Amino acid sequence: MSHCNTEHKNEKFRKGWVPWCDCHLNTGLNRDHHCRYFGSFECPCGRTWKSGFTWKFMSQDCTRCGKKCYAKDCRDLEKSEQEVAKDKPHHEAECEKCKKLGHNCTINRK
Repeated sequence: MSHCNTEHKNEKFRKGWVPWCDCHLNTGLNRDHHCRYFGSFECPCGRTWKSGFTWKFMSQDCTRCGKKCYAKDCRDLEKSEQEVAKDKPHHEAECEKCKKLGHNCTINRK
């Protein structure tokens, strides 16, 4: 299990440098981190959800109360989970990665 469930306050991380990259590539647009996980979230308000677009050290806001939540558990994606599920919406307004990128993180823009 990966440690993608912790908020990180390091100045280098905020600038896009992720020393704990599981793929060890640590590259991408502006040296941004792009390793994706499958995560389980649980908000203090009681809402739970799962996401195939969980990013290391990035939060998702609860759609019920708006609280910033980090994955309580995460694991590497299985090959079958790497494709975007067409029938499940991605809540980009609640996704920290989408906000940081300025577009939906489910869209691969190179």
